[in-house]
Amino acid sequence: MDTENKLKEESSRILSRNIKTFREKAGYSQAQLAEKIDASTNHIYQLESGVRFPSASMLDKLVKALNVEVYELFFDYDKLVPVTERTKIVKQLCETFDALLSQCIENTLPKIS
Repeated sequence: MDTENKLKEESSRILSRNIKTFREKAGYSQAQLAEKIDASTNHIYQLESGVRFPSASMLDKLVKALNVEVYELFFDYDKLVPVTERTKIVKQLCETFDALLSQCIENTLPKIS
């Protein structure tokens, strides 16, 4: 599978999952969301299962009904790193940087003297 198809598949997976997540967060059933955006329940099912990709006008209706921004529907929330994990990673990077900097200083100072 080429890169373009992989990106389309990944975008579709993320979008379908986020439509369902935001619909549930808003407290709507598929039927309620369908009614709100003038679509069929089957259409919502197809969007959430990744069988169908929304048109621009359907995307506009979805973001208004779900009270989200377009980018939120395409954001991969699974790839977010928890704050505690990010803090640990940043701390490790700082420690590594400090060690490398110290090593550079130690190796450079004797040559200057």
